[in-house]
Amino acid sequence: GLPTGSAQITDITCDNVNPNNVFVTFSGYSSGNKVFASYNGGLNWTNISNGLPNIPANCIIYENNSPQKLYVGTDVGVYY
Repeated sequence: GLPTGSAQITDITCDNVNPNNVFVTFSGYSSGNKVFASYNGGLNWTNISNGLPNIPANCIIYENNSPQKLYVGTDVGVYY
């Protein structure tokens, strides 16, 4: 599930080819809870925060027509 008890959703994006693929970012300092993905329109969520620092994730962009390439904007920079 999503860590909505420890952080707020800051942004949402989806796959331009398959809108069932949804990605969200979270604010706050809950370690390892920065980016989550759903591949079934939000019914189930997978934590894909691996490798991101414990800082707020502010925004996310899906690279159109890509195999799930994402850009995540944080307080210190952009991660790809």
